[in-house]
Amino acid sequence: MSLNKTLGSFSHAVDGMNAKEANLTNFRKIVQTLNDSVEGSGNLLNQKSIAIVAGCGRASDANWLKHCIPGSSHHFTRLKQYPFLFTNSDQVMQLAHCLSSLGDQNGPMNGPKVDEVICKTLKGPSSDAMFHDIVIAGQELYYTKNAGSNLSIMCRRPRSPGVETRVETGGFASKPEAHYIPCWTEMCDVTEYSTLDIYMSSQTNYEFNLSSKSEKKIEKEPFHSILPSFDIHQIQVLLNKNLYFAFTEPYVFVSDYLGVDSQQLVQAITAKKTRDGGWIATVSQRLMESLNLQVPYVGILETEDVYRLPLFGIKSQTRSNWSYVSRLSATGSLLLHLLFNTRMTFKLHWTKPLLENTKELAILLPITRTFERTVLVCVIYREEGYVKVKQFQELNCKVMLPFEIGTYYTKAEQEQRDMLH
Repeated sequence: MSLNKTLGSFSHAVDGMNAKEANLTNFRKIVQTLNDSVEGSGNLLNQKSIAIVAGCGRASDANWLKHCIPGSSHHFTRLKQYPFLFTNSDQVMQLAHCLSSLGDQNGPMNGPKVDEVICKTLKGPSSDAMFHDIVIAGQELYYTKNAGSNLSIMCRRPRSPGVETRVETGGFASKPEAHYIPCWTEMCDVTEYSTLDIYMSSQTNYEFNLSSKSEKKIEKEPFHSILPSFDIHQIQVLLNKNLYFAFTEPYVFVSDYLGVDSQQLVQAITAKKTRDGGWIATVSQRLMESLNLQVPYVGILETEDVYRLPLFGIKSQTRSNWSYVSRLSATGSLLLHLLFNTRMTFKLHWTKPLLENTKELAILLPITRTFERTVLVCVIYREEGYVKVKQFQELNCKVMLPFEIGTYYTKAEQEQRDMLH
């Protein structure tokens, strides 16, 4: 399991810290090792991870905390702006070192405290969290502070008002035996602990904003979806890299592709119950016949190639009885069906703008009115001039066989095709 492998890689890197001096050179080497071995991680995340293992005693030398200072592109992006006007990322590191030396009323600040001060300062004075501790009601708060020549110690603030106490850290040892074996590592079946639901913590999670890249750079990026071994575990990597598209207004998106008004599409769709207690949605044949399609539209119940039908919220999937568990899943699946199985004449495919700066994307569909939860329905990816899709089955989280939904040519490929024709 990829998660277990990730934890193993992290633990192995932490074991190596005990044999090294806690200096800046070794710190940078360990961060780079974690970047290379822990999938989906980066500089800032791994700096914070090292701070945690040093603070709790997993790494025996607390002086590692001195080097856990921010130097990420996220800080630099903000510090390039007015009124800071930084010109290179080294200035972020210099700022952190200066703040560490200046310290606060308790003396020099260690890395995590410096990181906290910079982060809160960059939030601006309008932030509710400006220079305030974050405390969770009913929970104990752990933090590090300086203690003379010993750089850092771990302290505990109790749940109820009381005296802060020092925490005895350590108790870890580098042995073949694991200190803790979570129950999910003993599960052989991914369906026992996984679902396709994805929690969206804020509205910004719905923003689709991939930076512009050359085709040459895109070709060098790792390609997960195309592999025969691709499964649910690789989805987290795509999410960490922002390689996903989450629908905010599915009706508007589909109607734009079809070239009709969104209210017209809403009124053309009806959902009704089936004999097995499920739901099926249909769209007005008159509306579909009025569109400029490459081939005539075929509804869900009339489609012979059932492998092309959406599996979102599926209830029954036999040739004689196809239905979905709810009205929401039935209408959502009909919208997906329109995207998967209709092609407009003289119009770019809906995947073209989404895949301009990447080879693959996970597709998420909202399943709550407040947009807090989405469900993973499929991945789309480019392959040899075609756009293909791999769906996920909710019952067992398994990935289905790919099928083609459109064509995709890069600018160079399109020019070649135009010359040949």
